[in-house]
This record gives sequence, structure tokens and C-alpha cells, in this order.
Amino acid sequence: MQKKDTGIGYTTVYRTLKLLAECGLASEVAFHDGITRFEHQYNRRSHHHMVCTECGTSVEFFSQEVGALEQEIGRKYHYLTTRHTFQIYGLCEKCREKHAVSRT
Repeated sequence: MQKKDTGIGYTTVYRTLKLLAECGLASEVAFHDGITRFEHQYNRRSHHHMVCTECGTSVEFFSQEVGALEQEIGRKYHYLTTRHTFQIYGLCEKCREKHAVSRT
């Protein structure tokens, strides 16, 4: 944003992101590193993340099975579900390779 308008500060950006999240146009995503990220939700399918616990990289993936599970659990507990978050944590391929090299 600062490339387009150097007068815009971080506070304005984060306040706007929070407002977009409250309106349902964005959502907050928090991974294990404690940094809050925002993703747009306009006209977007549900998606999920795999997050490397070492380097912090993440991969988005889509799963109809997770969406179906959300609905099934909602019915079981008499909820009308509206959304969910789903993250899988582990080590990415590069970090696993790095560990394998350091062990030799």
C-alpha cells in the first residue's frame, strides 16, 4: 500500500483490514507464529492451509471432504454452520531435507 500512497500508515491499513473482516469481505488467519494475516473472502471457495512449523511457509488447499465434514458435524450438534478454519501443521519438504542433511 505504501508504494501507492506513502501517506498511509500501518494503523490505517490494519483498521481497514479489521473492518473488512467484520463485514465478511476478509478473514483473519492465525498460524503458529502469532502473526495475524488477512485473506479476501469475496467470491471465494472455502480453503485450508498446510503450514510448516519450521520455516512458516504455507500452502492453500481445497477439500470437499472437509466441507462435508463441517456440515455433518453441524447437523450432529444441531448447528447451522457458516464457516470453519482448518490448518494442518508439519514440516515442508525443504525443511525435512535440511534435517536429513544435518543428521549425516
